[in-house]
Amino acid sequence: MMSLQKIVWILLLMTIGCQSQKRVQDDYYDDTSHPAQETFDSRVQYLIMHYTAVDEGRSFDLLTRPDWPASAHYLVTEYPKMRGKKPVVYGLVDEKLRAWQAGKSYWAGNTNLNSGSIGIEIVNFGYIDAPDPNDDNAIYALMLKEERISKEGGISQAELMKQKSSWLYAEDRYWFPFTAEQTTAVIALAKGIAQRHDIPPEHILGHMDIAPQRKHDPGPLFPWQELYDAGVGAWYLPEAVEWYVQDRPLDQEVDPQLLLKALKVYGYEIPEPLDERIPKKLLKPQEVKQYEESRRMVIRAFQMHFRPSNFSGIADVESEAIALALVERYKGADVALALLRK
Repeated sequence: MMSLQKIVWILLLMTIGCQSQKRVQDDYYDDTSHPAQETFDSRVQYLIMHYTAVDEGRSFDLLTRPDWPASAHYLVTEYPKMRGKKPVVYGLVDEKLRAWQAGKSYWAGNTNLNSGSIGIEIVNFGYIDAPDPNDDNAIYALMLKEERISKEGGISQAELMKQKSSWLYAEDRYWFPFTAEQTTAVIALAKGIAQRHDIPPEHILGHMDIAPQRKHDPGPLFPWQELYDAGVGAWYLPEAVEWYVQDRPLDQEVDPQLLLKALKVYGYEIPEPLDERIPKKLLKPQEVKQYEESRRMVIRAFQMHFRPSNFSGIADVESEAIALALVERYKGADVALALLRK
C-alpha cells in the first residue's frame, strides 16, 4: 500500500508538470504541452564587437543612461574584476532583447543586424587624432575636450603617457591596445554566447565589418587571431593564402575587383560600381572620388580584421589572397575557384 508521503510527492510532481505546460497570462492560459520540434532557432545570428572610445567611468555612464542613443548587451572593462578564477563582465541588456548597437549595417544581405545580434562593448579609447605624435599635451587636451576621460577619477596625463609605447601610430592617429585580462574575458564571454546561440565563426564580427563607411571599432589592435586560436571567430588557413599568392610579392598592388568580389561573397557590403559603359573622364570627379573612397573603406575594414599590419585600404596581393582563402574555408573551394575564373 502506497504511503501518504509518496502520494503527496506524486501529487506535487503532477501539479508542477501541469504548471509547466499551462502558463497563466493576463487574459488566457498558454498551453505549452505541444512544442514544435526543431523548426526554430535563436533570433541571435551574429556577435558584434565594439570599443567604447571612452574610459570605464564614462562607459558605464553612457551605456546606462536613458537618453543615450546606443546600448549593448555586455560591457567588458579594461581590467576585469575576478570572482574566483572567472572574470566579471557586465550584462546591460538581456540577450533576449534587442540592443541598439549595430545601427545602419549590413552583412551577407542582412540589413537588420540590431534585431539579430548581440553586442559586446569593450572599454578602450579606440583612437585619438594626433597630427603631432610627440605633443603629449595636445593629445591629452583633446581627450579631455572630447570627454573621453572621466572628470572624477579619470587617468592623469602622466599615467596615460606611461602607456604610450604600446600604442600604434598610423593615419595621423594613435590606436590603443586591449589588455590581456580584457581579452581573456572577451574570449570567455564570446565562447558562451556563440555556443548558446549556435553562431557560426564568420558571423563573429567587428562594427567596422558591418558598417565600414562610418565605423572603425574594434580597430586594428583587437586580437582577432588570438580569439580564433581560442575557438572564437573566423580566420584563414596560411597554406591557402600561400596558394593564392602564387609567388607574387605580398605588397604588390592589384586590381581591386577580384578582392571586392571575394569580400562581397564573404559578407561585406561593396559599393555599387561605376557604370563601365561611361568613360571615366566623362564621370563627375566627385562621383569617382566617392566611389574610390567607399571602396577603400571596405578594404580597410577587412584589413583591420584580417591583416592589421597594413590597413591602408589599398588592394594588394596579400589582401586578395586572404580574402580568397576565407571564401574557400567558409563558403567552399568551388566558390573561391569560381571567383578566379570570372
